[in-house]
Amino acid sequence: MQIAALLLYAASSVFSVADLSRIVQANETNVAFAIEATLLHDGWAHYPYFAVSDDSGSVILRRGADIPSKRLKSGDTVRLTGVTTQGERRFSCADCIQIDAVRKGKPLPPVNASISDFNKGRLDARFVELHGTIRNVFRDEITGKYVYFVLADASDAAYAAFRDESEQDYSFLLGCTVTVTGICNPDEGGARHHFGRMLIAKDSNAIVILRNPPWWTPARLFTVILVLLLTLVAILVWNRSLRAQVERRSRELVKERLAHIESELKVGERTR
Repeated sequence: MQIAALLLYAASSVFSVADLSRIVQANETNVAFAIEATLLHDGWAHYPYFAVSDDSGSVILRRGADIPSKRLKSGDTVRLTGVTTQGERRFSCADCIQIDAVRKGKPLPPVNASISDFNKGRLDARFVELHGTIRNVFRDEITGKYVYFVLADASDAAYAAFRDESEQDYSFLLGCTVTVTGICNPDEGGARHHFGRMLIAKDSNAIVILRNPPWWTPARLFTVILVLLLTLVAILVWNRSLRAQVERRSRELVKERLAHIESELKVGERTR
């Protein structure tokens, strides 16, 4: 691996994050790179991609199978060697085959941003934190290993996702006001869908619930109104039925009284 990395370093023509980002966006493959950059977040065992930055910008790379996630520590400066290859959905990817530590650094906090700035591409390949309300939650319909959700604020909305192989139902997140941290991937999709720019969270723990949804949700309000309407209809039907019974009984009493009067008149005529 060391020899391969040295050969790539010697053949490299890309030495900055901005150049590597441009190469990846242009879908150019088989381009060797050797860059020195700062890790923007800790490595994730279940997710092979990670984000780095230098003074020229930021970019997302894919770590090789021989690179353990625990070697990726937020804030550390590292030397990355690799080559661009054909990635998923016909887009090129920067495959990192060698990571060498340069110096330790303090963990970097995520960039706190608005959803509008997120969607405008100002935070691509950055480790960010978004704030908003979850409007929809659904799973990858093919593998079921990813949970997708829509995060919205007063003016905009964005897609986010995290990997989860359990059968946990995350519908309880609907309507919750949350903060979510993750990588802003400018080109991400799921299952049969291609969502474009998406926030990739490490796992469900990256979602912090700030406020639960109000009890008076539209669905509950509709249910209460429906129950009230049905109750009102039932009362009206019962009242009409009761009135009909009273009127029928009144007619029966009148008939009984008339019959009694007729009977008395007949008795009186016989006694004369």
